[in-house]
Parts: sequence; structure tokens; C-alpha cells
Amino acid sequence: MKGRVHDAFMKKLPIFFIALSLISTTAISCDDGDSKSDNEQAPLCGNGTVEDGEQCDDANTTDGDGCSSTCMKETGYFPTPNPGPVTTCNDKKHEAGEVCDPYFIGYVLDKETRTCKVENGKCVLSTSTTASNCGTGTLEDGEECDDGNTVNGDGCSNKCKKESTCIIQNGSRAQVLLVVDGDTLRLKIINDGKCQVSKTVPIRLHGIDSPECLKTDTKSPVDSNYSAYSCDAAQSENFADLDHNEPMGYAAQQAMNALIFNEENQNGIVEIECETRSDTDATCLTDATNSRYLAYLKIKKGGKYVDAAEELVRLGYAFSYTDFTSQRQATYCAAELEARDAKAGFWSLAASFQDAVSKLNSDKQRWLTSQTHSAICGE
Repeated sequence: MKGRVHDAFMKKLPIFFIALSLISTTAISCDDGDSKSDNEQAPLCGNGTVEDGEQCDDANTTDGDGCSSTCMKETGYFPTPNPGPVTTCNDKKHEAGEVCDPYFIGYVLDKETRTCKVENGKCVLSTSTTASNCGTGTLEDGEECDDGNTVNGDGCSNKCKKESTCIIQNGSRAQVLLVVDGDTLRLKIINDGKCQVSKTVPIRLHGIDSPECLKTDTKSPVDSNYSAYSCDAAQSENFADLDHNEPMGYAAQQAMNALIFNEENQNGIVEIECETRSDTDATCLTDATNSRYLAYLKIKKGGKYVDAAEELVRLGYAFSYTDFTSQRQATYCAAELEARDAKAGFWSLAASFQDAVSKLNSDKQRWLTSQTHSAICGE
């Protein structure tokens, strides 16, 4: 019996070696030349996990969003998470409708890594750097605001951090203390328990731009204890520096004074409307410095409520020009066309649109001769 089993096994042994040889040959033919074991997979860009050989992985293979299609970090500025209707992203300006710009993604500056992210609908710049030119009036890396001074209690602290008091919200009621120039005013909120009487907040009329004026310290017409910089009558005809003084700059400020400080408005009482940060946050948008709120002012004129900015444009002392896109742009353009046709205010200085615009600084010329302005307002 044992002899027959042994003989049968020996007869099948060559078949076993032939099968083993075939398996070895198949294994060799599948060798892809990769030294990694079969259990060690190559990185898969776009799966959302940073693996060996990848610098980043944002769960897609799209270029231009901070992480390339090959999962390598891209340098530069990237689109904001919540741009406004028409804004210029990546221009280092905080514009209307934007939660955060510039948008940093792991951007390294001064050996500190900064990340711009959105928390609770607001932009948070995460950085530990202390380097800052706080008080220059220009919003810089690491600053939440910069109102041109280092005074606490005015909405922007001496370290250029936002202060929680005296915010301006849609529906606020306020008293204007001073008209700085045609499109900028300082006021105090009178229906907000958080805002102390002594505090003032700057606003920029949203959607318009008036001619610039040289300024000097000026007392408020409604509060003799308050003063701030406002247009200087003595320098109103000095046009050597158009960036700071343009024709009709002083006249624009005087026109706004007349609209605001009269018996109909109880010497400066106004109601505020604005485009808000979100459906759940009634706080008004801010301008590039993040310290001046963008707002529309409801005032009384001839027994009815009107928009102060629209009235100023119709009088010819402001333009439908702004780097902060307004939902009322078409309305302001219509008022500008009325003023041009009537040769009112600034438009009385020249026979043609082009000649008039040539008297302004380069920023206003850029907008008023741009395709965007032409499409809405014509030339």
C-alpha cells in the first residue's frame, strides 16, 4: 500500500514543479518597477489627505486655489470666500461684500504663518506677529482695522484691533457731529446702549465719491466740545495736489452740511441704512481701512425722506464712483446724468464730460472713464 502511494506521488511531482514555475513567471511579468510593496500605495492627489510627496491636498485637482492639481502649494493671493456683487479680489483691499481680502492660505511673512479663515461669517486672520504700522490709516497684515490713529475707544484700538462698542448697524439712528467732506461724516449712535455719548464713529457714504478737500481742525456745528478734521475754506482753491484737494471739494462739504444740519433734521439727526455683513449680522460693511462704515443716510428734505448721497450727486457735488460696489449704483448714475445735463455743481466747470473729469485726481478719472461706468452712466 505504501509503495503504491509513493509511486503515485512521484509521478505527479513534475506537474507540481511546472505549476510553481508558471506562478513565478506570472509574478515577474507584473513587476511595475516600483520598489514599494504591494501594500504601500502611491499618493492620490485630490483625496483630501496629505500623503508622502504632497505639500497639500484640498480634496480637488483644481489649479489656482492654493493647492495645485499635483498637490503642490501655490503662492500668492487667492479668491475671497464671500465676494460682493462686483469686487476686485486679490487686491489687498477689504471691499464691500468681502469677508476677507487678501485671503492668506498658509502664507509665510516675517517667519510667521498666517491663515485667513472665516469663523461665524467673519474673517479671522490667524497670526502671532506683532509687526504692524498701526495708525497709518492703511489696513495691513495682522490688523483688524486702522483708522489713522492709535487712540482707544473709537472703534479701533491702539493695537489696530476692532472694539466692540459703537458699531453701526442697519436701522441705527444717529446724530451727525461733523461733515468731514462731501462723502465722509463723523457721528454718534443715539439708539444703542453700547455706544457712549462721547464716542464718534466715521462713515463713508456708500456708492459715491465727492471731490477731495484739504482739511483743518474744525468744531462741530452741533457740539462745541467736539472737533475733528474737516474741509478748510482758506485752502479751497489750492489745487497743487489733486489727491488731497480737487475743484469743488470744499463746495461739496458745504452742500452736505446744508442737507444735514437744518431744522427738518433736528440739526443732524439721521437714520442709517446699509448693506449688511450677512442675513444674521446687521452690522454695516466697512471700507478698505476696515474702520469707516459704509452707509446710506436717510434725511428729511421738503417734508419727505431722501437719500443724502443721491441728493449730493444730483446737486453735482459727487460722482457715481466708488471702489465699494453699491446696490444703488444705477440710482446714483441717473442722478449724475441729471447733474451733468443741468451743468450743476462740479459739472459747471467744463463744457464736456471729458474736460470736467480731467480736472480730477487719477483715481476718479480711472473710474469715471472706465467701461463699467460707461455701461451704466454713459459719458
